[in-house]
Amino acid sequence: MRALSFHHIDPRMKNFDLNSHECGKRSKDRVLEEAKKCILVCANCHMEIEEGLIKV
Repeated sequence: MRALSFHHIDPRMKNFDLNSHECGKRSKDRVLEEAKKCILVCANCHMEIEEGLIKV
């Protein structure tokens, strides 16, 4: 799972990061609701999206 990242489609709607530390503090329902705001991409692509090199 470390090779994959959740990218929030609209960063204004982001309540928390979807990583093991943050998800471990929240209910399954809250984590699933947050995941619905994301797309799943490889870690390399996620960095390129964040740098503006790739548009989604």
